[in-house]
Amino acid sequence: MKASVSYKNVMKKESYILLIIISVFFSCHSDKRGTIKYDIFRIDSLSIYFPDTIPMKDVPRSWDYHDSIFSFLIDNRNSISIYEYNIYDKNWHCLEMQKEGNYGILNAGYYEYLKSGELLYFPKYTNKFFFIRPETGEILETYTMDENLGVYQAKNFDVQYDNKELLLPVFSKIKIDRQYFQNNKLFALFQLDSQNLQSIVSYPEEFLDFHAPSSANIGSEYFFRDDTIVYSFLRDKYIYVYDLSTNKSSQLKLENPHLKIKGAILSENPYSEAIKRELEGQYSLLIDDTISELTYRISVYYPAYNGKLARDQKELNRMFQSRKVNIMVLNKDFEVIASNDLDGITDALFFTNREGLYLRSMFESEDEYRFIRLGLKKKKNSI
Repeated sequence: MKASVSYKNVMKKESYILLIIISVFFSCHSDKRGTIKYDIFRIDSLSIYFPDTIPMKDVPRSWDYHDSIFSFLIDNRNSISIYEYNIYDKNWHCLEMQKEGNYGILNAGYYEYLKSGELLYFPKYTNKFFFIRPETGEILETYTMDENLGVYQAKNFDVQYDNKELLLPVFSKIKIDRQYFQNNKLFALFQLDSQNLQSIVSYPEEFLDFHAPSSANIGSEYFFRDDTIVYSFLRDKYIYVYDLSTNKSSQLKLENPHLKIKGAILSENPYSEAIKRELEGQYSLLIDDTISELTYRISVYYPAYNGKLARDQKELNRMFQSRKVNIMVLNKDFEVIASNDLDGITDALFFTNREGLYLRSMFESEDEYRFIRLGLKKKKNSI
């Protein structure tokens, strides 16, 4: 095991190595929705150490957490490996599946462990998906969707499966322009018996006011709760609740005032556009904690950014060094009960269980994933 500490570049959008500034740990925000009754604090950390036989990726292509098992996918030359780690007994297990042949799963993709025991697998660049026996990798059933639709991989990828009906996030493979957001939907209901597909959930009317027509903006972060879909977008201060029984959406304003999002970014320079989009900040995650009935809305922002592009690399580095992660905690009625800025964590890998919320640390050795466990403590003088 290597003792040196390194900052792993777990952010997909930047090609920089950002320096870390250790600053004040908490910085509370007020919000008009609800009452801030709690502070978010670090409880402890959890490390997953990798043996030499298991390859490690800064950010795996696809990953999952269920029943105390943290898992992730590795794309090999002729096969796909899903490595599973039990965070309590610290045992590793590997499921290996071939890409080609009668029982091949085609290529790397996204997966979800179902409550019924099967593994649901969506290979990229194809309209097929498979039900797989996770103990052996045997393909149990194969289904084919509309060839013009793809499965969208949110950071918090999830599907809902019940009584031969599958609810999942989708995107259209047609050209992305302004009409794309008017003519396409965010999710689809797929009936396995009839193989009929119904697209549902429209983009908000004001979506293009803040999102440029690009592949970076086609999907949402979301979760399923009872008969609703709760979802949000990278540059939108609202979260949305879609009622599956009425097919209607409502919106709730849950804004981080430190984000500097002014409108859609349209530029002929993709590099400058990406830099500005990142520095303006984003609402990067929406996490459902089903055990405690809490929702976490996580945003990233850069206090040193003043709305203008940096004059040189030194100033740009200073802007990125000021990076903050804000965690807004909502109760089951989506009222804000806590909101804090935290340093030293990322929004790249995360999970929840009965012990709290776990977010990936920026400080870890070269052979581990380290997660910071967060909890709530009541503010002084709070009723």
